[in-house]
Amino acid sequence: MRIVAKQTVLTEGARGSLTESLKARFELDKDSVSTQHYGIGLKEIWEVADGNPNFKPGHVQHTVNWPVSSDVYAGSFMYHMEPNLVHLGYVVGLDYKNPYLNPYEEF
Repeated sequence: MRIVAKQTVLTEGARGSLTESLKARFELDKDSVSTQHYGIGLKEIWEVADGNPNFKPGHVQHTVNWPVSSDVYAGSFMYHMEPNLVHLGYVVGLDYKNPYLNPYEEF
């Protein structure tokens, strides 16, 4: 089978064996201007009360960096899902310099 794509995302974990073998076989990182990034992601699913006026099924919200400073690679997401669930998550890159930064507390 042949699959053609402009971009392919391989997400099998840090230094996954499939990713590493494909990179070597097809020289995928030969001209790369970016290296792999590692991060920690936290997610919660909230159930909101029926009829909550702030709940809008299908609503999507993303943030970049907030609430951390602009030198930290981070962001959040919030998805309003039927029937009355909110998926809320936060991702922080693991290259932050502040040793006291706690991704869970930022979340």
